[in-house]
Amino acid sequence: MEIREVTSDIIFDDPSFAKAAAEYARESGNPFIGLTANPNRQGYLALEDSGLFRVCAAYEGSLLVGFVTVLASPHFHYGVLVASIETLWLSQEHRKGPAGLRLIREAKQIAYDMGAVALYASAPTGSRLSVLLDRIATKTDEVFFFHLKD
Repeated sequence: MEIREVTSDIIFDDPSFAKAAAEYARESGNPFIGLTANPNRQGYLALEDSGLFRVCAAYEGSLLVGFVTVLASPHFHYGVLVASIETLWLSQEHRKGPAGLRLIREAKQIAYDMGAVALYASAPTGSRLSVLLDRIATKTDEVFFFHLKD
C-alpha cells in the first residue's frame, strides 16, 4: 500500500470516490445533517487554496482505498494553530492491518508541517475508530451535537 499527499481534485476525480463517499456517509453520517454524501468540491478547493487544508490518500496499486483530510485553524483564545482530522476513510477491506494507523500518522505529520501545535480527531461513538483513538491519543474533550434547524 502506498500513502501519499494528493490534492482534493485527485480525490474527487478518482473513479472510487463515489463509493468511498457513500461508505463514509453510511458510517459517519448524522441524521440531522445528512446520511447521503454531498461533498462541496468548490469549498474543499477553496480551503486547500488557503493553505489550511491538505489531503493524503492510500492506494493499493491504482485503487483508492483510503484518505485522510486535515483542516487547520487559528485558536484565537490561545494564539496557536490547531488542526483536526476533517475526514478519515478506509475501505472495509483494508481495515485489518496498519493502514488506518499509517493514515493517522500522515495526518499528524501534515498538521505538524502546517505549524499546528495539536491535532484533534473525532469518531462516531462506539466505532472501531473511536476504540483505536482511545488507545493512541489523549482524550481531552467529548464532541456533542445540537440540532438547530429542520
